Parts: sequence; structure tokens; C-alpha cells
Amino acid sequence: MIKICNRAYHKNTDTYTMSEIGIPGIVLMERAAYALVQEVQAHAGKTDKILSVCGSGNNGGDGIAAARILHLMGYSCEVLLLCGKHGMTKETTQQLEIALKTGVAVHQLFERENERIKRPDGTETIKADWRFEEISSYTVVIDAIFGIGLARQIEEPYQSVINMINSASAFVIAADIPSGIDTDTGAVLGTAVDADITVSFGYGKPGLYLYPGAEHTGKVVIREIGFVSPGEPEYDIVAYEDIKELPLNSRKRDSHKGTYGKVLVIAGFEEMSGACCMAAEAAYRCGAGLVRVFTSEDSKRALQARVPELMVSSYEREDWQMQLKEQLAWADVIAIGPGIGTGELAKRVLDQVLISGEKAFVLDADALNLLDGSLDRIPYKAVLTPHPVELSRLLGVTITEIKKDRIGILKKCDVRDDIVFVCKDARTIVSQGKRFCINLNGNNGMASGGSGDVLTGITAALLASGLDAYDAACSAVRIHAEAGDMAAKELSEHAMLASDIIRQLPEIFKVIENKNVSDNKI
Repeated sequence: MIKICNRAYHKNTDTYTMSEIGIPGIVLMERAAYALVQEVQAHAGKTDKILSVCGSGNNGGDGIAAARILHLMGYSCEVLLLCGKHGMTKETTQQLEIALKTGVAVHQLFERENERIKRPDGTETIKADWRFEEISSYTVVIDAIFGIGLARQIEEPYQSVINMINSASAFVIAADIPSGIDTDTGAVLGTAVDADITVSFGYGKPGLYLYPGAEHTGKVVIREIGFVSPGEPEYDIVAYEDIKELPLNSRKRDSHKGTYGKVLVIAGFEEMSGACCMAAEAAYRCGAGLVRVFTSEDSKRALQARVPELMVSSYEREDWQMQLKEQLAWADVIAIGPGIGTGELAKRVLDQVLISGEKAFVLDADALNLLDGSLDRIPYKAVLTPHPVELSRLLGVTITEIKKDRIGILKKCDVRDDIVFVCKDARTIVSQGKRFCINLNGNNGMASGGSGDVLTGITAALLASGLDAYDAACSAVRIHAEAGDMAAKELSEHAMLASDIIRQLPEIFKVIENKNVSDNKI
């Protein structure tokens, strides 16, 4: 599991480590430099020509120190400074002096004579006639221009330098975060370095995992450099890399179908049988003990042919209201929304669901549209699965605001702590109160009809297994994405269907069950 922290927490941790614990900033810088060096060693040889492009802040100091270590190891590594002598931090100035004393070749992109940097003896001025196109002669570039503190648009000459790095064929390693990415939101601040690898120090950063920033990071590796935490962050942000880490309940030998919960799926009205089939089958494939479906007569026939294990009833019976009432009382988990439409019948059914008592609920698609932003109608222990347009209606904010800073918007909105949001997008975010989980898996082949219905069924099944709403949602999103990636690998992103995601679910649970067996043997 990856721990992800925002800019403010990182800065507080940095300050606390130095001022309260007493670890000097130069020591942390050396450790960060060695983390960069390790990645260079893994991807470059002594014949490569390496350039460390450095700004004035401590991120630049990391890059200068890495260049010096590589130089002393026998690598051909030079430094390009994008700053003058008066702009550097104390630690970065110190690293520059050390680099000069050890013979590192340093170039300076700066025009003003009084800002040029000289060697310690004052006899030799560092080269100041650098040309952007010279970057193309290097095979490896270390991006140490800006760190996590950047919160403004990139300006010249930095913009031109970044564009030249991106146009070159060099292998690019970013220090902490690619220059030009907003640490908290993933926004591109005008332009950004396209890294092949990003070495993140201490913890992950939201901007490394949220789009569009995630398009620039390449592979993200997190390296411990000696930070001491001042305490838990105000907001808990995590990501699950491995499905074996998911908070799932194992199945016991002395169990029966009632042990794993009773799910009622209300879906597939008005010739939308596919939505119903997807949600219901996914619920059964993910371990629900019993699944009943309330749907149209057409969907009933399709379901009975596709999943004979299902119990199905239709709203087209005269006594449907009594039947629905009985099913709502029977169910432990109620999933409603896929393909029910927004007509009068759907409204009546949703109204009945929302007063059915303290159940676990999954509200998706049309059920969210019927709420019309009235979150106070949502009962206890509910999981909502909106896409950006639906989330906009629910929270009363614009889609632009959501796209700009989804975590920030969710923090600001005053919503109940017993409501879990599954904010679907290229990077789906699960949110409950001060807890957030960013999903790192999935692919654009999942952006097709029925995929959300599958997620609804998975979520309902995990709720039925006894997981709380937040853990069920986090696990469901991760399982759904993993199955989608497996389907894409087998069939391609262009050709895969939502039903292909369902077909991969047994393979996912094979891995999970094997992990549980291994744990029990220990």
C-alpha cells in the first residue's frame, strides 16, 4: 500500500525532521541524491553522457549532489544550473561548492554577469553560453529543476529548457516530481517534464497519480531518505498496488450461503436488461451468498438464461409493490440504479428503497440522477458511484472544478461521513470523510457501456461479505480495475467488453484465495 501525502504535509515533515529531530538538511539531500544515483545506475552505463538540470531550490541541490556522486563513481555527468548565485538555498549553494571542488563540470544558463558563479578560488568562471539544443547530446537527464513547492505557471527560460528535455531522446529521471506538475492536483502548470522514472522521496504525492500529471511521471518509485513524521496527516490518502493487500474477508469452511450476505439488485428497467445482467452476475462472481433481482419481464428472461442461480422478479406483476417490500426486508445489501431510467416507476421504487431501513446501499447511474443532489435522502451506510457529471450534480459544483482538483473538492464539500463516494474517472478516487484511496489500475478499454454496472455488482457483493462501506468500495474498485487490465491484455483495449471484465473475476479471486491459504499456513 502506498501512503500519499500532500504538499503541506511534506513540508511539515521536512521542517520537523530538521528542526525537531535534528537531522541536517544536507544529510537529507545526500540521501535523496543517492536514491537518484541508484536509478541512474540501473538504467545507464559508464559510456552514457548524463546531464543534471538543476534549479535554485533544494530539489536542485539533490540534482547537484547526484551529479557529484556519479562523477566520483566514474560516470560522465555534468550540471546545468538554471539560476544565479543569489537565488539558491543554503544547502544547494553548499552542494554546488562541493561539486566544483570535486571537478564536476558545471554550466550556467544565466545572462547577467553579476549572477554568474565562479569556482571557489575565483579564477574560473563557469560556462554561461549554454544553448538549449545541447541537451540533445546527452543520453540521460536528471530533472531537478522544481520540487513539490511549485504552484505557479512555468515561465521562460524554464519552459524552453523543459521543452528541449522532452524533445530529446534521453532517458529522463525526475527528482521527487516531474518539474511542472502541481503536487496536490496533478495539474500541468503550462508545461511539464516527461519523465521515464520519478523518484519520490519519503511518500507518494497526489500529483504523481492523478491525471494529467500521471501522464508525465513514467514509473514512480518511492525511496525512504530519513524523514521523521510529525504525526498522522489530516487526510489519509492511500493507493493499493497489489490486490493481495486489499482488506477482504476470507471464506470459512464452516459457512453456508447465508454467511456471505443477501444482495438485491434493482436494475434493468425499460429494455435495459444488459445493465441488470452485468450487475447481478458480477455480484455472484464476487462471492455474494444469495442474489435476487427486481427488474423488467424482458430482463427476467435474459437473466434466467444467463445466470440460472439468480432469483428474479418483475415489476410488471400486479403485486409488485408488496413483492418489492418483501425483497427489501430480505436483503442485507441493496444495489439500485443501472438501467432503471428516470421515469415515474423508477422514482417510486427509489423512494421505497430509501426508507427500507438500516441496510447497506450501492447507488449508481439513474439512482444518482433521481436524487437530484439531495444527499440528505441517502440512508445509512451508502456507497455512491458517480462519474464526473453525476458528481457535479450531487455536490453542486462544476465539472471544471471537479476536474481541476477532485480531492480538494471532496475535502471542501460538507458531506456525511457515512457516505462513501466512488468518483469514477481515469483515476477513480474513493472518498469517505478524511479518507481517500486512489486507484492506480484500469485502462481506457473500460470506458464502455456496462463497466460501471459490473463495479456496482462487485461493490454490493463485498458489502454483503461484511466489509464496511469504505473498505468494500476500495476493494471493489481495485478488483474491477485488475480484471479490466487482464481483459485488455487478453483482448486489447479496443475490443474488450464489460462482460469480459466479469469473465476475469475468477482469476482475481484465485490469487486472493491463494494468498489467504499461504497466510493461514504461517
